[in-house]
Amino acid sequence: MATINESVLLAIESEVGEALEKKGFRQVKRQHQAAYMGNFYAVYETESGEGIARLIWDGRQEQLTMRIYRKRSWSTKLVKAMLGGSDDEKLVGETFIPGHELHTLGEEEIIQRCLAPLNGMR
Repeated sequence: MATINESVLLAIESEVGEALEKKGFRQVKRQHQAAYMGNFYAVYETESGEGIARLIWDGRQEQLTMRIYRKRSWSTKLVKAMLGGSDDEKLVGETFIPGHELHTLGEEEIIQRCLAPLNGMR
């Protein structure tokens, strides 16, 4: 069972980052607010900018989330804009692990859950 502390969070970030790099992502943004309940997020993008991944730790609610997005094509963006929408990212995979479940999982199990959305990517 893992208690999410800074060392576990950094291990998760490292493993997820390595897996994302193998899929062509690179980290473009990172923020860790240790003073504010340990909130953390990291954003990764593909070189083309078409793929986006976000790893988010909400220290207050003890929730870990991994989301994978694809940028929409220009034609889809145009149609969405005509319909009043403005979101140019499409969620293609997500893992959400609430705090009560996190405390029952080992570190490796948490990492595998975070990496699960990557399995379906090209």
